[in-house]
Amino acid sequence: MAYGIPGEIVDQVRERADIVEIVSEHLALKQSGRNYKALCPFHHEKTPSFIVSPEKQIYHCFGCGAGGNVFNFLMQIENISFPEAVRLLAKRYGIRIPQRTRSTSEASLGYKINAVVAKLYRRMLLGTKEGKRVRDYLRGRKVDETTEEDFLLGYAPSEGDALVQEAKRRNLDAKYLLELGLAMEKEGTIRDIFRKRLIFPIATPGGRVVGFGGRVLDNTQPKYLNSPETKLFKKSDTLYGIHRAKAEMRKLGRAMVVEGYMDVIPLHAHGFTNSVASLGTAFTFEQARRLRNYCEQVVLLYDGDEAGKLAAIRACSPALRAGLKVEIGWLPAGDDPDSFIRSQGGDALSDLIASACHYIDFIFDHLEDEDPEEVVKLALRLTAEIDDPVRRSLDLKRLAERTGIAITSLEQAMTRLRASGRSERTAGDVSSNIPCDRVEKSIISILIGLPDYADRVFEVVSPDDFADQRMQEIAQLILERKSKGLDFGVSALLSEIEDEPARRLLTESSLGEDLVGDIDRIVEDHISCMRRRKIAREIEKLRARIRMAEKEGDAQELENLLAKRQSLAEELKLLST
Repeated sequence: MAYGIPGEIVDQVRERADIVEIVSEHLALKQSGRNYKALCPFHHEKTPSFIVSPEKQIYHCFGCGAGGNVFNFLMQIENISFPEAVRLLAKRYGIRIPQRTRSTSEASLGYKINAVVAKLYRRMLLGTKEGKRVRDYLRGRKVDETTEEDFLLGYAPSEGDALVQEAKRRNLDAKYLLELGLAMEKEGTIRDIFRKRLIFPIATPGGRVVGFGGRVLDNTQPKYLNSPETKLFKKSDTLYGIHRAKAEMRKLGRAMVVEGYMDVIPLHAHGFTNSVASLGTAFTFEQARRLRNYCEQVVLLYDGDEAGKLAAIRACSPALRAGLKVEIGWLPAGDDPDSFIRSQGGDALSDLIASACHYIDFIFDHLEDEDPEEVVKLALRLTAEIDDPVRRSLDLKRLAERTGIAITSLEQAMTRLRASGRSERTAGDVSSNIPCDRVEKSIISILIGLPDYADRVFEVVSPDDFADQRMQEIAQLILERKSKGLDFGVSALLSEIEDEPARRLLTESSLGEDLVGDIDRIVEDHISCMRRRKIAREIEKLRARIRMAEKEGDAQELENLLAKRQSLAEELKLLST
């Protein structure tokens, strides 16, 4: 259910509405091949770069990057909310939206059901043979029983009806499981959403469970699966682990933000109890504002690879806008927080955090191959996010020292930037200025434009294989909707993506160059390219594990890791020929 409107009604409205009809009431559209063109209403331009696709039911401006489906267009052009856009179109096309009210007692019931579910999954972890294997896995990841209990880790068994059966035993209507995103109905049968997964209950700062995350321990896709958004659970406003981290945040005056569940859990097990994660999505302003309630500083500790670097830079924008001081800790290539702490230990991680650098220094140190002018503009836009005039002046001084540009020139540029409101386009949108890989764009284009090839793509490529975090989220959404038998066309995806830069990237990818020629060969070439990159990253990560085995003197583990690295190197060589 989206904003109190049932999801099936939203889909019905979206499918009935004609984006060309709606846009043409606001703009003078001219046909251009299969699409329509117009001058963009969202920025000044002399040559039309605003494209509307009747086939895909989306729009995209190649000038300013604005893009979306029919709901997004009305929201932008009329300055209205999502539910207002849906209701406006529903009325126009004669679609009735059932009147539903959510009382406090219903919300309370939702919390109670989630608590029951968390306890059930906990019992499955502690009292079943399948659960025993998961506990062994956790011990191998250095997660002790205390941390496991603190986070109420659980297990969803493989049969796939544990929750449905529990609901029957408790005389609980299965509709509540559907509304809370815990079950799905297919061909008249209600089944659990989570099956054969390690379960991470997601809680509010007060400790009430609002949703769940699930991780497979084999190669099943998707690797991670989250509860869908409900009245109780909004991903962009939720931080995993905050109920366990808030006290230490207050004490230290600092939070540490990492990428995923299995980064937070080991960090807490090793005493870094001010750690939280952003649920596998881009770090948002709402999440940053929540952190600001407990502390004044944030350290971003993302994976030591290209995707981690770009994610850290994007995360600076919402953090600075929320009033947080931002530093970035940079892990060695191939490491994530979990692998680093297991191989190097807690003292080494403490040293790394102590040496975390100011966001401006990080940008210049890690974007040295980019256009220098664009890097300066990026740093300036980020600094413009800071409301506090003293802090903004200090950071502007640091920028002047780093670049050698006269501070008066930077101050003038800053004044223009803030006056024009362009500070809204920063790292979340600044990511639009960091080019997304063409191969990754093409893979997304294949998935949404050639859905018959989706099975083949996901046989080899997982969402985690995308270096660009926005693309990871899009691929994850496609895979989740596909696994539920739902439409994963571009217009359907746009209704679920709140992140503006991700929407822009999706519309841009879907309106890119058409794939022509031997489609089978083109698809296989793209898959092969993604596979080669994945292997290269795996080899890089093996280096960290090899270092750990050498340090611990584990000859057997070292032999296994070296053999695996050799095997991957041979596969990479074969794919490259």
